[in-house]
Amino acid sequence: MVPEAGHYRNFIDPAETCRPAGVVRKRRNEIPGPQAGIMATPDGRGDRMH
Repeated sequence: MVPEAGHYRNFIDPAETCRPAGVVRKRRNEIPGPQAGIMATPDGRGDRMH
């Protein structure tokens, strides 16, 4: 689970180069709800990060 904890940086770091950090943080905080539903039904494909 520890490697998973840092994956978000793959998206946050580039996003903060083109949007203000506060905007990126606000959007990041909206993601966990929908992502939980996605993670509850993984399709098992090996070509995806999760």
